[in-house]
Amino acid sequence: PNSSVSQHKLHIAMAMADTLATINDYLATSSGAVRCEMSETKGRILMSTRNFDQGEVIFIEPPLRVVEEEKGSSTYRHIEAAAATNGLGYSVCWYWYALNSLTVEDLEIALPPKGIGFISETLQKRLLLLCAPDELSEHVQNCLRSLLASLLSCNLERIELALIEKLFRLMLVWKYNSFEYSDTPPSSVIYLQSSFLSHDCNPNASWVESD
Repeated sequence: PNSSVSQHKLHIAMAMADTLATINDYLATSSGAVRCEMSETKGRILMSTRNFDQGEVIFIEPPLRVVEEEKGSSTYRHIEAAAATNGLGYSVCWYWYALNSLTVEDLEIALPPKGIGFISETLQKRLLLLCAPDELSEHVQNCLRSLLASLLSCNLERIELALIEKLFRLMLVWKYNSFEYSDTPPSSVIYLQSSFLSHDCNPNASWVESD
């Protein structure tokens, strides 16, 4: 069992390392002030590419994706009802954010469910670069299949495992990488390069929110 766990962790580490080139291509066009590297203890972290003067701005980053919770929409209420009936295991908001991170190709329909907005493949690929621990369970998998089938008005057999796994990964991306964006309406935001900032109890830099 220990060998199996070690192999799994190694597989995850290798998969994370394979994303570095893509992440650094994005960082180079954004600021060029930092690059992403692998740490044996912390995984993917940001490292500065040069020295900075005290008070100097290292980088300014716009949101990668902002999603508002439309609690009055029929789709949001549908997810709430599914949570009450099946016990989805995660907060309704994470399902909502993940559904708003799918592409038109994912669902293969022209118009998304009410309140859901499709995104581009490029944006989705960037979201999927972010940390998402492996937490998929058979219960959540079945809940996602039932939820998607009811939202799309189709049979359970039409919902492929690949779509379920992608939707669940997007849920975890939002759960572990998003920040609260607004209270009115409730909304959350994801930043790409800021998601790789490594915590330090005695930091030499800080982040601030601006307009």
